[in-house]
Amino acid sequence: MPEVWFITGSAPAAPVSSISTTDESMRTRHNVFALQVRKEATMSTCREIGLYAACLLCAGAATAAELPTLAESAAAVCKGTAKSEQLVSAAVERAKAASALNAIITLDEAGATAAAQAVDKSSAAARCRPLAGVPIVVKDNIQVAGLPSTAGTPALKGFVPKADAPVVKRLRDAGAIVVAKTSMHELAFGVSGYNPAFQGGAELGVTFEGAKPFALSAEMLRVMSPSAEVQGHSPEQRVTVGKKRNVKIKELKPVGNYAVRIVFDDGHDTGLYAWSYLQTLHAEREKRWGEYLSALAQKGLSRG
Repeated sequence: MPEVWFITGSAPAAPVSSISTTDESMRTRHNVFALQVRKEATMSTCREIGLYAACLLCAGAATAAELPTLAESAAAVCKGTAKSEQLVSAAVERAKAASALNAIITLDEAGATAAAQAVDKSSAAARCRPLAGVPIVVKDNIQVAGLPSTAGTPALKGFVPKADAPVVKRLRDAGAIVVAKTSMHELAFGVSGYNPAFQGGAELGVTFEGAKPFALSAEMLRVMSPSAEVQGHSPEQRVTVGKKRNVKIKELKPVGNYAVRIVFDDGHDTGLYAWSYLQTLHAEREKRWGEYLSALAQKGLSRG
C-alpha cells in the first residue's frame, strides 16, 4: 500500500535542546518547536479543489490568469469558435498531467466526452445555454448520478447515487459537463482538504500550528530536491529529473530546527528541505509542476 509521511509541529525558533526517538515516530523539542515524523500505510490521499477548478481545467494553461472564465468558454461554444469536446479533452489532459497534486478522486473521461459530443451536435439553442459544453468538477460530497460519491471516506467508496443533487441538476440543465469528482477532508470534518483515506502515491503531509495542513507528493519533492545534485549552482546547471512517478519516501531525518532531510527509495538523500522551501513548493505547486512537465517534454523525458 502507498506510504504517507507526516510532519507536524510549530514554527522553528530556537536551537534543538533534546531529541528522542521511538520505532514509530521521531520527536525534536525545544522552547517552542516540535517536530513529529511518522509513517502510515493508507489506501490513497487527495487534495481538495473547489468548483473554480473547472476554470483551471478548461484550457490546460500554466496559470489561472491565462485561462478563460466559465462564461467565456460557454460563449465560445455558443458562437462555434470552440467545441465542447475540445474543452473537455483539455480538461482531462490537464487533470492527468497534474495527477501528482492528488486533487481528483474520480475522473469521468468517457462520460464527459460523450456529453461534450452531444452538446456539439445539439441545436443552436441548446449550445447557447449559460454553461453549455463547459467542463466542471464537483466536490465529492455532492451527488452526481452515475459517479461514486465518497464524501472522502472509505465507508462510501462504493456508493454511486442514481440522481443528481439539486445544485448539480441546475448546472447540468445549464449545459455544464461534470468531468471529475474532487477530494475533500473526510466527511468534511476539517478545512484542509488533506485526506489520507485517498492517495495516488507516496506523500509528505505537513502541518504547523496556526497554518492549514498540506501535502506534497514524493515525486514532486524528489524531482524538485533542493540539493546541488538537482539544482546545480546556477539555473543553467539545474537538472530535469525524470522517471520518478513511483518514487517513495524511505526515511525523514530532522536537521536542526529548520529543515528535514528526505531519504528516497532511489537512494537520493542530499536534499535539505527547509520549512520555507516546503511552503514555497505548496504555494507554487501548480506553476512549478507545469514548468516541470514542460521541461520533460522539451527534453524527451517522461515521468516513468
